[in-house]
This record gives sequence, C-alpha cells and structure tokens, in this order.
Amino acid sequence: MPRVKLALDMDGILADFVDGICKTFDRPNPYDNGHTGWSIEDAPEFEGISRSKMFSVTRDPAWWEALPKMPEADEIVDIVTDLFPADSICVCTAPTIPVAPSVEGKINWLKAHYPGTELYKKIIPTNQKFFLASPWTILLDDGEKNTVPFVEEGGHVVLYPRPWNRCRHEQGFDLRAELKEAIERASA
Repeated sequence: MPRVKLALDMDGILADFVDGICKTFDRPNPYDNGHTGWSIEDAPEFEGISRSKMFSVTRDPAWWEALPKMPEADEIVDIVTDLFPADSICVCTAPTIPVAPSVEGKINWLKAHYPGTELYKKIIPTNQKFFLASPWTILLDDGEKNTVPFVEEGGHVVLYPRPWNRCRHEQGFDLRAELKEAIERASA
C-alpha cells in the first residue's frame, strides 16, 4: 500500500496572508473585529480596495517574505513533522499571478521560518489542490473551496478552524487527533 502523505496549505495555516494585506493597506483586520463567514481572499473588494489592487502587492517576492506567521504555525509544523516522515509532506499553496514572484517569496518565507524542515524544497504551487487528491493523501487547509473538491476526488482533509470557514465556532479543536484520525482513514 502507498504511504500516507500530507499536503500542507501555507496561507492561513502557516503564513498570515490577511494580516499582510491589512497592514499593507493600513486597514483593520476584519477577523479581529468579529467578522466571520467570508474570506478576504475571495471578496471582490475589501475596505475600499479592489481585488486587483489588493493582489497587485503579491507580485513582489518581498511582500510574501514579510508575512507574519499565524499564531499556531509553529505548533502546526511541530505536529505534522512529528506525525509524517519528512518525505511524506509537501507544502501545497495557491500562487498568485504572475506565479514566479509569489512562489519565490513563499519559498524564501519557508526558508526563513522553518529552515530545519526543508519544507521550502517541497512546495507545490497550484490553485487546483484536488489534483493531488488520492486515497492516501491528506490536505490540511483552511479553505473550504479547496477541501470540498479534494474529498470529491477521493482525498482526505482536515479543515483548520478559521473565522472564514464552517469550523470557525469549533471549540477544543485538536489538530493532532484530527490528523491521526485522517491517517487511519487513509491507511484503511
């Protein structure tokens, strides 16, 4: 049987894309103010900033490199590197257009924040994460737009609770337990 693998999302799981956008445009973080149920990344505009203007800053690798970590990022990396062999983890992240600057910035971000893990060597840039779905692959992501098609294509998912997804009110979320359960399903 093939080994169980993990596709680890980056933005919203490890790197704080929303905080980066808010700080770049000097806007308050909507999730700090209680907004839930919608994603800044999918909004046609945010606080008077068009989607095209918002994403124009992502054309600079330095913008990606400057993103702060999500508060739980270190714990997440500790858990996944404990549960999965290094060669069974990839970072599956959605690039922006043009692709090269965002991928360069994301690789450099991973090098800076997690140099001992070599996650920066295992990055798969795609907006179509379901292409990686298999009965032996788990996707850890914060976006339902990614997790639903992944399951439909036969993969397993752990949806990390964030203000913009359906798990936002989940109390006592235990990532280690959720991943262990997903590993069991993928190993069956």
